[in-house]
Amino acid sequence: MIALADCLRAQARKTDLIGRIGGEEFALLLPGLNLEQAEDRAEKLRLATHQILRPDGPLTVSIGIAECHSHGETTDALLARADKAMRHAKQNGRDQVVATVRTN
Repeated sequence: MIALADCLRAQARKTDLIGRIGGEEFALLLPGLNLEQAEDRAEKLRLATHQILRPDGPLTVSIGIAECHSHGETTDALLARADKAMRHAKQNGRDQVVATVRTN
């Protein structure tokens, strides 16, 4: 867990926020990035985690991305959409990035 936190910090900009949601789940808030830029950053992070070696091989991550399109969207709603995308990544083979957009 410490190696993953170090990896997250190394990949983050000074304006990014990193938080542990619980268990093995983390959230990153990437202000000022659009969905395409966030996907690029997430892919770089996914590849960086492969440098963390575990007894059973390199660490892999499943990443879900959601872009906020409205100042009225709650943090809980945004996190729920990102969580749904992350679950989709896990269900489709793990170790991948899946993005979702707001549907309204």
